[in-house]
Formats: sequence, C-alpha cells, structure tokens
Amino acid sequence: MAVRRSEAGGSTLPDVLRALAEARDGPFYNLFVTVTKGARSKSGARPPDIGFRIYRVADGGDACVVLHLSAPRLDDVEQTWTLSVQTDGRALVVSGEVSVENERGSQQLFETSRRTTDETQAASLIHEIAQEVCAYREGFWTEED
Repeated sequence: MAVRRSEAGGSTLPDVLRALAEARDGPFYNLFVTVTKGARSKSGARPPDIGFRIYRVADGGDACVVLHLSAPRLDDVEQTWTLSVQTDGRALVVSGEVSVENERGSQQLFETSRRTTDETQAASLIHEIAQEVCAYREGFWTEED
C-alpha cells in the first residue's frame, strides 16, 4: 500500500507539515491561551506546555510527529491533548488523544485515529482531529470559569 501523491504528481508533504503548523497555531494555540488564563488564576499552578516532538518508532523505519499541550487542572491533575502523525509503512496514521495523569496513573479520556494512504486526505484529517481533540474540555476549566 503506497501513499498517494497529489494529482499533479508532486508530493503533498508540505501540505501535511503546513496542516500540523496550522493545528498548532489554530486550535491548539487557542486552547493554550484558555488554559493559561486558568493557570494564572490558580496560585502556584504550573504553566501549560505546548510543543512538538518527533521520533523514530521503535527500531524500524517509521517516524512520528506529535503536537502536545499539557496543563494542570484545578484539581492538580495533569491533562494532555495530543495530535500525532505517524508513518506506518507507506501509510499515514493521524491520531488524537486527551488523557490525564494522576496518582493512579494515566487515563485516556478521548481517542481517535484514522489511517490513510493519501497525503492530501492526511492534511484534512489533521485539521479535523485537531478540532475534535481541542474541543474536549470535560473536567477542565474554560474561559467562563
């Protein structure tokens, strides 16, 4: 199964990378601003952390790029929103997750994942999944709190 390129024959890798940047500058940054306001209102709260990671998957030839945002909730539980794009052979897997970390370990609150062999579709999935992930605010403060 090969990753399909754009109809013009060129790679759409720039579109995938641009979609990741737009997810960071759009829904993830908007959420970062929201949780930063909440963290400032709570004395002693750690500031939220937003960033990218890229790494090789195990010892194989696949790689993964992860966009993440972590912030402490009002109950001191760490909540993390992630969006990842991973190569899987000749396909791309776009995933989103919201999880919390507390004294009992890690708990997944929301997860979605879609696989595609089309880079153009991967860019669209990045936008879609970023919106889904960043919309998940259950148990977290909002601007109105």
